[in-house]
Amino acid sequence: MASGSCTQPKLTAARLRRSTAVVCAAAAAAAAVAPAAAQASPFASASAVAVGWLVIAGSCIRSLPQILRILKNKSVQGLSLTSFSSELFCYAVSVAYNLRNGYAFSTFGDTAICAVQNVAIIGLIFRLGSVPASLKLGLSAAFAAFGWWLFCGACPASVLTTLQASSVVLLAVGGRVPQILLNLRRGDSGELSLLSCALSLVGNLARVFTTAVLVRDPIILASAGTQAVLNGILTWQTISTARRLGANPGTPPAVQPAT
Repeated sequence: MASGSCTQPKLTAARLRRSTAVVCAAAAAAAAVAPAAAQASPFASASAVAVGWLVIAGSCIRSLPQILRILKNKSVQGLSLTSFSSELFCYAVSVAYNLRNGYAFSTFGDTAICAVQNVAIIGLIFRLGSVPASLKLGLSAAFAAFGWWLFCGACPASVLTTLQASSVVLLAVGGRVPQILLNLRRGDSGELSLLSCALSLVGNLARVFTTAVLVRDPIILASAGTQAVLNGILTWQTISTARRLGANPGTPPAVQPAT
């Protein structure tokens, strides 16, 4: 029994190291694409603009399947509050960074829309999950103060750039990896929506293209690349859960509080 308990942390640490290596590789590869896209043709630029608006349109329903699933099942089991909160932080930084640099709305509008949807999901986790009242109040106050600081001009440009660069790692380690590890501990993806994960993956891949062609900002490109890799892992986990439940329809998902 002791052997099994010792093996599990080693496996988790190994998976975390592999995830970190994948994130770093994806970020490096994405950043390397930016200079190559500098000579994009007019057709590629026009295509990127069109794809950008399609991504924005798709982002309007990205989290809708997740929200509807929560409302239908009256459950937030398997959803990581840490993950969604970290995402919201990073989305806010990204929107502020894009606005400060004057980038076209077609290149980042989906991030703003996803941030609003994350607020709704966090609200549902507050309502349906076992989240202490003090934590609800603290997180709400922190997000309100942070949003004011970002969007009211109080945040210096150099600090905002540093935050945007840091958010690449934070979104991976704080936003996606906790959900991936929670799924591994549970043995399933709980109430995580396959459709929402798949929409996120498609949107990330499209953003790699539009950012490389239109913005050519290596920081934003690295963020899109790492999100694509990690959302791919989440999509695979939800597919695995759906297949297992399809093969064993009487087997309920594991019960564990949102973290």
